[in-house]
Amino acid sequence: MASASAQQLGQTASEVTRRNLGIKPTITVPRLTQFSIIVDRALIEGVISFLKRAFGLDRATWRGELSFRSYVWSGVLAANLLTLARHELA
Repeated sequence: MASASAQQLGQTASEVTRRNLGIKPTITVPRLTQFSIIVDRALIEGVISFLKRAFGLDRATWRGELSFRSYVWSGVLAANLLTLARHELA
């Protein structure tokens, strides 16, 4: 059952990626142009709050740095796939 779910997730991610490859970028910046990106604290806290509410990423139960990175990466990947799926359905 787990392998079937993983396979379905992989197929869905591939399909969403394939569909979105043809979308032209909304912002183009000439190469070697210097610019600043301002990240607001509220934006970061909003993303963290979303990960906590939607995927239960409240406290990492996996031990070690590599496990922690995997734990966070899996939550962020799941959130991005959910966001893409919601965007596709809208």
